[in-house]
Amino acid sequence: MLICGPDISGRIGLVVKFFAISRICDLQARGKATKSPARPVYGQESVDGPDLRSDIRLKESVMAKTNPAQFVRQVRQEANKVTWPTRKETGIATAMVFVMVTIMSLFFLVVDEIIALGIQLILGT
Repeated sequence: MLICGPDISGRIGLVVKFFAISRICDLQARGKATKSPARPVYGQESVDGPDLRSDIRLKESVMAKTNPAQFVRQVRQEANKVTWPTRKETGIATAMVFVMVTIMSLFFLVVDEIIALGIQLILGT
């Protein structure tokens, strides 16, 4: 019995259950895990009700240790999935930031001068 499927999406309320189940789904998709123990699909409670401790034990038993080289490979694979901005998009975004910073600087300069003028009028200096 597989415990991953369309029933799981959007219903997991506990982080522990999410990580345990997602890791099992990942291992099952790779064919490296045996079928899950006789447990109900998430959303179907067992006779005893939900058992968080068994999910924690499940998470601990499923989480594989990753060596540093494998970690770097996984990071590279994820970085390759990112849609990086083009040089033109980066230039446009940078120019927009400079323009907005200039506009906000001028705005706060004017506000500061108005406040300073108001305080001078109140104090009579």
